[in-house]
Amino acid sequence: MRKTIFHIDLDAFFCSCEEIVNPELRGKIFVVSGRNKRSVVSCASYPARKLGIKAAKPIYMELQKYPRLIVVPGHYELYDQMSMNFFSYIKKHYSNICEEMSIDECFLDVTNCLKHYNNDPVLLAKHLQTNVRKTLGLSVSIGISHNKFLAKMATDLNKPLGITTVLTEQELKEKIWPLPIEEMFFVGPPTAKKLKKIGINTIGDLANFDDIKLLELTLDRNWFFTQQNAQGHGDDFVDTTKNDPKSQSVSHTLLDPTNDPTEIETTLKYIAQELQTKLEAYKMVGGCVGIIYKINKINRIKNQTLDKYIYRWEDLANYAIKLLGSVWDGSSLIQLLGINISKLKKVDGNESLEQQLVPKKKNKLNKIVEDVNKKLGKDLVFIAKDKFIS
Repeated sequence: MRKTIFHIDLDAFFCSCEEIVNPELRGKIFVVSGRNKRSVVSCASYPARKLGIKAAKPIYMELQKYPRLIVVPGHYELYDQMSMNFFSYIKKHYSNICEEMSIDECFLDVTNCLKHYNNDPVLLAKHLQTNVRKTLGLSVSIGISHNKFLAKMATDLNKPLGITTVLTEQELKEKIWPLPIEEMFFVGPPTAKKLKKIGINTIGDLANFDDIKLLELTLDRNWFFTQQNAQGHGDDFVDTTKNDPKSQSVSHTLLDPTNDPTEIETTLKYIAQELQTKLEAYKMVGGCVGIIYKINKINRIKNQTLDKYIYRWEDLANYAIKLLGSVWDGSSLIQLLGINISKLKKVDGNESLEQQLVPKKKNKLNKIVEDVNKKLGKDLVFIAKDKFIS
């Protein structure tokens, strides 16, 4: 039995969240971004996109295009919460076989719930799309296929509020094969450039390219996987194990680089409070803290493995401040600050996070590993069962 896979993308997600809390923004030309010269656009509303305003572009350049552009500061705690609400909703009401790809997109294996919708994936997609809009206020576009690659490609063909199928060979040939090779998922600009040099200009060209030796020479070990995708034979395994994050972090670019200890400490405390919110949402505690900082345009990080689990912002801030003090000369201007927490532990059932704030159990082997890693200066040695068995 062939699987039915949805790729679901939240349309202009950050902007949609802002419209929910401020309905006056609906239909307006606006972006989510900082306002200083180094800021880049995080998300553009669809009316703004029609004017050529795009994400990842410097805000000062986009304001030159359209001086009346409304600039809304980001509220990332809100986006995290709305994202979690969305994933919780679709897992509860549609399918718990969900692979979260980012804050605003996922793959959903709906094979087993199609029977409730007359085995019609489009009917199911419309039901999901309508109810997410009605319940959460969010707009989604959905791509439908028998594998993840084609579902992802289908979504991008019709946004916003689109539903697109690529379920047959005819649809593959009509909808996907004519697309330029640079629009193929997993193919970046450097790879597209290489493929064009050997006469592959569209996805269809790649699917039907029969000089396997030349293709292998061009793409190296990725040739088979890439051509299989183009031919419609992609992976259909929706990996739910990717949903629990391995680490969490929050970072902020400073409006003006600073070496003021008070400003730095205040910023780290604010960041720690944001990070605590994320950990509480995921019901996780962590056993390794890291300070993230940028000096002279170079990102750096210093980690410390703890002998206990933490999640409270006070603890996060204290460790981060101490770690920064151990590596910063006190005079260099800091351009970015952040806190990372890893070695995360999920809290099960009705247990509280507080119940997890106890020292980690150590045995003789743990002590040996810890001592070796201290001498090496890095966490290079580990106990296999702790690394690979959850």
